[in-house]
Amino acid sequence: MLFEFYRYLTSPCLPSVKAMGYLREIISMEARYKRCHSDWQPHLDHCQQVIRHAIQSTPRSGTAIILGSGLLLDVPLKLLAEHFDQVLLVDVVHLRPVRKAVRRYRNVRLIEADVTGVIEPLHRGSEVPRPSFDPSHHDAVFTVSLNLLSQLSLLPVEFAKRRGLIPQDDTRFAKTITAHHLDFLRNLTGKVCLITETERLVNGVFNNDPLYGISLPQPDKTWHWNIAPHPEVDPHDNHSLNMAAFYHFNQG
Repeated sequence: MLFEFYRYLTSPCLPSVKAMGYLREIISMEARYKRCHSDWQPHLDHCQQVIRHAIQSTPRSGTAIILGSGLLLDVPLKLLAEHFDQVLLVDVVHLRPVRKAVRRYRNVRLIEADVTGVIEPLHRGSEVPRPSFDPSHHDAVFTVSLNLLSQLSLLPVEFAKRRGLIPQDDTRFAKTITAHHLDFLRNLTGKVCLITETERLVNGVFNNDPLYGISLPQPDKTWHWNIAPHPEVDPHDNHSLNMAAFYHFNQG
């Protein structure tokens, strides 16, 4: 706990990002991985395998973008750096171990960006903003949305509810953010690889739909992620996710 507190105090982060809980969440994820690495490793291996497979049919040049680069646990960074002229790792915050890891690659850049476009206006405003994202620097030949889709709405929705901007049982804002990201991916011209959770389970039984009823096409690959074995979230219950991967999401 002391290390997590120190990390929280010393990690560079925009005020809006910190206020909305993103820094706290990424630090908690780092700590959970250390506790649950054996349960997480099959999922991380699947993610890297999917990205490696998707890269095979892309040119050995141009720009690759990872949306939701996180802690880089699920990113085959060396392969990406060797295959593409430039690699952009996009997330709202990058912890120091990530900043250190990319220093060895001259063609890898970290970009702090909000792919929903709602964080800043929601933080400073008094109404729920519409999702938006400027794709001007995203003319990439290869883009990965990595374990991101179902997470995009969580903290903005929680923040909006705390401020009384939306009802406690409202799901429209969350669904709008999720649908916007899918539309953004579909409209990219380069190859798009999507990796996302599709169902949340407790003790192997369906618990809820993290995509708010939005349908996805038939995935190319599926697997199970034991994200929070007991007692991580509950002393008795295991929390897990059904995962899906799409090698070329924007071309059906």
